[in-house]
Amino acid sequence: MISLELAGASVALLYGLCTAFRKHTPLYYKIVFFAMASCFLGLGYCALAQLLWPQGLQGFHVGYFGSVGMYFFLYSSYYGAINSLADDGTRRFRLYRAAAFFVAALTAVLAGTGIWVLGTGERLLSTLVLVPVVATVYFSVKHLIFPDVEMGIIAAMRPFNAMVAALCMLQAADLCLPAAGAGAWVRAVCMAVLLAACLPVARKGVQRWFM
Repeated sequence: MISLELAGASVALLYGLCTAFRKHTPLYYKIVFFAMASCFLGLGYCALAQLLWPQGLQGFHVGYFGSVGMYFFLYSSYYGAINSLADDGTRRFRLYRAAAFFVAALTAVLAGTGIWVLGTGERLLSTLVLVPVVATVYFSVKHLIFPDVEMGIIAAMRPFNAMVAALCMLQAADLCLPAAGAGAWVRAVCMAVLLAACLPVARKGVQRWFM
């Protein structure tokens, strides 16, 4: 299953290397690329570790930094580059914020319930990943449902925001559901497809409002 996700992350990495460092590329898109690159590094470590130690990875390993880094980069792309352009902090948008907060809180509760039954070590490591996932869910959902603004930034990025929200949901499910069986394979395939498609969809959206 790691190999499927790594294949998707590899496609994202190669696509990003070909597109993220061209002239006049917005910082927002570069941050999204770094998120995919971080994911690739984490999955690459996990795949290599499984190859060298077939008994499996146990406890903390640096592969966790790949997942944590991915969602922190995505969170940064929203909070630092886009959010202030759409949300002026006034009361008129409070319902959109409340709806996004509800989805993020629900994700935290559902995933946290599953994580709570794990051993102490696994619980701490899963929580380490869950925190940036929940923060990213909030912004991806908020920007998915937010009304459009001048330059069409929100409308242009809706497909990408939907994909990021789906990635977060899959990651949260992986933290608390069994890592084997048909469900795990389905999640891995969906994750691989989303990882491979994220950067092309993000670039298309960026081109609509940046050009």
